[in-house]
Amino acid sequence: MPLIVETGEALENANGYTDAAAVREYWEDRAQVIEADDTTVEAAIVVASQFVDLKFGPRFIGKKKNPDQALEWPRKCAGPYSDTSVPRQLIKAVAEYTKRQIDEPLQPDPGTAGEVIETTEILQGVGELTTRYAEGTGRTADDVRHPLAEGYLAPLLGIGGMNYLRR
Repeated sequence: MPLIVETGEALENANGYTDAAAVREYWEDRAQVIEADDTTVEAAIVVASQFVDLKFGPRFIGKKKNPDQALEWPRKCAGPYSDTSVPRQLIKAVAEYTKRQIDEPLQPDPGTAGEVIETTEILQGVGELTTRYAEGTGRTADDVRHPLAEGYLAPLLGIGGMNYLRR
């Protein structure tokens, strides 16, 4: 399925928040080049958009503009954010996650979730008796975070999403 970018019209068939050109521009502004072809970048945008919606969707402020829209944005009752566009912070976050997806899967297979992904091999022994084992550092696939992308999304999140209460 080709990339269908959400335009702010609450599309029922959108599968991405931005396009390959915008992702490339975002990274070029940071002196990095994405070597992947457009097909790969577009597939990564779809995964990154899905990742954002699944991970943060329940905490986004407001509610979907149209209950039948495919993605979580645009939203109504979302404070200063228009219900006819996708917030630029969301587009930046998706650009961040897109490159991460190209480099390494954002959503590892269930077999890796919760398993230790960083280990140190240790060989201990006395005389001819030796034991080889791997010692985990405690870091798991579930612990992988992307602070910059999460920072972009913070203003779009409601309670529990790092927002401040305004009176």
